[in-house]
Amino acid sequence: MLPNVNFNVQDSLQALPVSNANSQIKVGVCSDGIVGQVYQVSTTATLTASLGQGPLVEAAAIVLDAAGGPVLCLPINPSSFGSASSVTHTGTGTGTVTVSEAPRVPVQLKIVAGGASGTYTYALSVNGSVYGPTVTSAAGANTVVVPGTLTTLTLSDQTYTTGAVWTISVLGVITLVGTGTVGWVTQQSSPLDTYAAVINIIATGGLGAGQFQYSMDGNNTTSGTILIPSGGAYAIPNTGVVVTFSGTFTALDAYSFTTTTAGFNATDVSNAGAVAIASPISWNWLHLIGEASNSSGAVTIGGTLDTLMTTAFMAYIFVFSILEVPNVEIDTTILTNFVNFVSYRVSAAVGYCALQSPLATSRVEKRNIAWPYAGRLGLIPPGESAGWVGRGALPRVQALYPNFGSTTWDPTALDAGRFTTGRTIQDEAGFFMTRGNMMAPQGSQFARVQDRRVMDVACAITRAAELPYLEGNMRVDPTTGFIDPRDASGFEGVVNSALKNQLVNTKNASGASVAVDRTTDILDTNNLPVAVSIVKLVTLEQITNNIGFSNPAAGA
Repeated sequence: MLPNVNFNVQDSLQALPVSNANSQIKVGVCSDGIVGQVYQVSTTATLTASLGQGPLVEAAAIVLDAAGGPVLCLPINPSSFGSASSVTHTGTGTGTVTVSEAPRVPVQLKIVAGGASGTYTYALSVNGSVYGPTVTSAAGANTVVVPGTLTTLTLSDQTYTTGAVWTISVLGVITLVGTGTVGWVTQQSSPLDTYAAVINIIATGGLGAGQFQYSMDGNNTTSGTILIPSGGAYAIPNTGVVVTFSGTFTALDAYSFTTTTAGFNATDVSNAGAVAIASPISWNWLHLIGEASNSSGAVTIGGTLDTLMTTAFMAYIFVFSILEVPNVEIDTTILTNFVNFVSYRVSAAVGYCALQSPLATSRVEKRNIAWPYAGRLGLIPPGESAGWVGRGALPRVQALYPNFGSTTWDPTALDAGRFTTGRTIQDEAGFFMTRGNMMAPQGSQFARVQDRRVMDVACAITRAAELPYLEGNMRVDPTTGFIDPRDASGFEGVVNSALKNQLVNTKNASGASVAVDRTTDILDTNNLPVAVSIVKLVTLEQITNNIGFSNPAAGA
């Protein structure tokens, strides 16, 4: 075993533990950016210029708005396509609206050198840009991920001709200039985000005559008035969503649908987590943006995150993760599926909120409560509870959605089941985190996220203070073989001072102590046993008042 500073984290009040402060890495889907590359952003301008649009961008913007930067962003592989729901029509008209997906900007694919599959080469142009690098095709059909979009092109197994160009419009229409067949190239696209879309008919009429407005957030924000296209199809700008009108429309009618964006699987999460762990830029927690289809799937993803966090710990990276759990089942189903899931380094968030985007769209979207939770953690010191009322209401949260199958939002059962939830508080305006829960077992000293964070910070401080001693010399008592008390005291003083200055004096812990074992024969082991204890802060969860009338004259 190579020389090192090692940790045994004890789940008791006589603890050791773990990392830094307020830096987080967001992992999710976005339209731009390179999958597997970490981006460090400090402004929304840099964020959108680097990563375009999508849940990763929106979630990072929430943190920048709530806590400032920098924020680390890691695009994940979007291995599954998003989709749109069926359209619900409200009103008396007879017109119909259908939904499809297409690239948000025009895409061109050019055959640079013709030939059969495995020999021809091609290049891409996105949104009118110059053609990118030339790529040699593989044998058989070829799939091509188009950068700057959530679009994949499929080139069938054919013999292609030099100079042929396929153009994919924002309506999803494919045209060909040159030799070949249009159908040799197909496209599949995902909406850029999760939308609650509404098409509102403003003026009666058919194609080229009627007028409409669209909203992508359930009518919280709406577009200007638009003429229904004579061709029927309209690409909603910068969404990857196309609506196609047919028939005659009646004023005041509405057509609503929802979308999901591209998704990922456990392998994608594992690959992204490995990149995050290997990043030279330090971070303290990972927020995985996006949900499994149900709570059973969330357990699987949670297990992947737990494995990643354990891997990080073994590499002396002291971090935890935030998991988004879908609230699409009744509470008892969620609780049952998670009852045996235990993790000291995963915080699972359940419940949805209406969250206003800080970006230019100002859309109010239905988001997992993990979004404002991660923003709050980015703002507060490690020892502070995410639910501290004195910090104020969660910014940009406009409502909490009821539990699935319920009419009101009650986090009691889910909170007791170790989930992180949002809440309202009587006599306090706005919305708050109930508390930051970890998926640790009941009774654990790591049940609350602030204790997890403080322990992470303590481990990082301790390791930094002790590393200079590696391969250094220590004196021993010549009669016992135990460490010389003078060197033991000096070692304790250095580590104690670091913990006091960086943890206790910053009011993230009540106290800390370091004790070198003075009764171990270190001549034979070359191993110095050290006990590090952190005295945590107390988080007030109940305040009980005894109140009544008194008679000032009674004591006279």
